[in-house]
Amino acid sequence: MRTAVSVVVLLLLLVAGCSSNVVVPAVPAGSPDSYYGEGWNKGAHPLSHFEYINLVTTDVYVRTKNLTNGSMNGIHIIDGNMTVPVEGDYLLNAYFILEPVGAGGDYGMKAWVGETGQEQCYSHFKTNSLIEVSTSCIVRMNANDMLTMRFDDHATPVVDLKLYAGNVALVRIGS
Repeated sequence: MRTAVSVVVLLLLLVAGCSSNVVVPAVPAGSPDSYYGEGWNKGAHPLSHFEYINLVTTDVYVRTKNLTNGSMNGIHIIDGNMTVPVEGDYLLNAYFILEPVGAGGDYGMKAWVGETGQEQCYSHFKTNSLIEVSTSCIVRMNANDMLTMRFDDHATPVVDLKLYAGNVALVRIGS
């Protein structure tokens, strides 16, 4: 509501001529400052999962593959990989609802750029039941780099995961 009031006040000032020297910059669609992308998915109903993460080996990360296109402007997603069109710093926000298949474990969720894990984009969690996991970080990416979200189990025996909902958003914030 406060934003709407601010916009109305600004428009009234513009119409009244009180701000004739004010320049409001516009960011054209597709410009380097407006690249963003979102991949998401969810189960068909609250008790169904959209992806089964088969964690075969301790401390080996397995990527998500079933994220679908959300809002996209310049960033592309294929088979769960988000590909950026230009070099820059990108803000990543990732959120998943998941649960272990069985007794649970000692898990990690991490963003990867190509085949390099991004330590600043790591979340650690231990669980035996349904849990929400998220991470937010800034990653440096080159043109055509691919970003994936991956999970692992640090414990033995390894226990797989079911993903019920997920959202990964990537926004270019600087060159």
